[in-house]
Amino acid sequence: MKKLFMSALLGVSVSVFSANAFSFSIPSIKDFEQPKTPKIKEPEERVLPPEIKNPKDKDKKEDDRRILIKFKENAPYDLIKEILTDLGIDVEKYFKFIDVFVLKLPEGLPTEEAIKLLKDLDFVEYVEPDILFKLSAKKNPNDTYYERQWGLNNSYDTDIDAPEGWAKETGSKDIIIAIIDTGVDYNHEDLKDNIWKNSKECSGRAGVDDDGNGYVDDCYGWNALNDNGNPKDDNGHGTHVAGIAAAVGNNGKGIAGVSWHSKILPLKFMDSNGQGRLSDAIECMEYIVNNVRKGENIKIANASWGGYQTSSALKDAIKKLKEQDILFVAAAGNDKNNNDERPYYPASFDLANIISVAATDKNDNLADFSNYGKNTVDVAAPGAEIISTYPGNKYRYMSGTSMSTPHVSGLAALIWSQNKGYSYYDVKSIIESKGDKLSSLSGLIRTESRINVDKSLAKKEEEENPPNNPNPPEEEIKEADIRVKPESYDYGKVKIGDEDTNKFTITNIGDETLKLYSLYIDGTDAKEFKIVSNTCSTDLDPGKSCYVSIEFAPKDAGVKKADFIIKSNDPDEGLKKVPLKGEGVEEKSGFFDFFFFPALPFKFF
Repeated sequence: MKKLFMSALLGVSVSVFSANAFSFSIPSIKDFEQPKTPKIKEPEERVLPPEIKNPKDKDKKEDDRRILIKFKENAPYDLIKEILTDLGIDVEKYFKFIDVFVLKLPEGLPTEEAIKLLKDLDFVEYVEPDILFKLSAKKNPNDTYYERQWGLNNSYDTDIDAPEGWAKETGSKDIIIAIIDTGVDYNHEDLKDNIWKNSKECSGRAGVDDDGNGYVDDCYGWNALNDNGNPKDDNGHGTHVAGIAAAVGNNGKGIAGVSWHSKILPLKFMDSNGQGRLSDAIECMEYIVNNVRKGENIKIANASWGGYQTSSALKDAIKKLKEQDILFVAAAGNDKNNNDERPYYPASFDLANIISVAATDKNDNLADFSNYGKNTVDVAAPGAEIISTYPGNKYRYMSGTSMSTPHVSGLAALIWSQNKGYSYYDVKSIIESKGDKLSSLSGLIRTESRINVDKSLAKKEEEENPPNNPNPPEEEIKEADIRVKPESYDYGKVKIGDEDTNKFTITNIGDETLKLYSLYIDGTDAKEFKIVSNTCSTDLDPGKSCYVSIEFAPKDAGVKKADFIIKSNDPDEGLKKVPLKGEGVEEKSGFFDFFFFPALPFKFF
């Protein structure tokens, strides 16, 4: 094995050099001592009623012997298999959408040592620990009957002007907010009518993947922590976050979410102690991507959690959400930390679809716990003493950037409800540019603003031509205007005999009806691509969208290219071409069959 491993380190053929020529050696597993791994302190914000505590939950440790690894293109999988086998390392999961493996280390091999051994291999792109994330909430008095949602509206005007905004838009059931958290109490009286449901699974057979999305019994979402379809909240944090974003409004009970009608997709990766692993968070994001490709209109991912350790795999996963036009709303953190100097992830990743959120208090000051950053934190929202839903039809108030973050997610849902053709960038730009500038935030966050619902939902014509403008713009010629998202798509590598599907959104951003004359696939490899679903009719009214899902199913190896063609009455783009690309690949030397077992409760995409 020494010879094999050293040859891998040097990136040369095993038959050329012998490891005996070098002055160092690779220790065996028995040479490693069992690592001493102290327990991570339980988050101080936890307010957990004893009736929902799971007695099986245990504190996670920083080193629970799991790492994430991504190999470079054309990596020698036969050699990799031998190296991992010799070290006693198993492959636990594979995330196809970012091409990353989760490896389980043997008892005697510490995480740091395993990373050190693997990171210098010539064919490894990156390797990193399966880091632990914690919630971004703070502890508050246990006042169940606190009934004031000051952050939405108050007499001293330190709120986000929600009632004024609701006069224009209260939210659409067509917009889905993914809550990546401790799960959600999907039976809560003030949430159940807004919970996303997978109808085929809810009415299907137990233990069967009725809708073919690769997940069994995922009626209400997904539990990545336990790999099952029950994302029930056993902590309270996720339910609280979900209520802020989209509790049912105007129903005579409980509270009102920022968006009254948008759907909540519960995704659980954290346990009852408010701790969660990187790999489980990524699994939740993979679930989002796979369901968007199947036609679900998930537009926002809420992340009210984070930590100070970076991750290439997590960044890759959020990039994949960006490719699906999803806004990633992330908590800035609760340590009074300057994120410019000490980044807090995922909020501090330099990705265009991330909006990082700080917290304000009742006086419109930065909350005394909130992280900040003139260059890395984007906006602020109310986050101190926020009342919201809690498991068991209860209501409690909590504080933290965990609470400010779903205010922004709910606002994003309102903007998309009013303007379904907008991209994530459009929505992010509105949120950032239409807030209330506060002197208390000057020099602390990038926009120096706390969000404002009313201003963000102002009509376009009101913005461009206010009543007192002495020189109104000339009336524009009305016409249809097509927009397709994504504008091109690369399916990446797909195994011969398998298929991958992506959803395309066609929107009429013009002022007249868009007539769609025909939709089809054209090009040299057109037979490798197929339209598998289509919600578009002949006429598409202004501001409306429809969806087309296209499948790539390679029949042989090689790069395949084609165009998705849309013929319409758009005066500028009557023949719209959307480039499609994918590569058919043969199975990698039995590597996957060797490590993966059919007993796993999900299929790999």
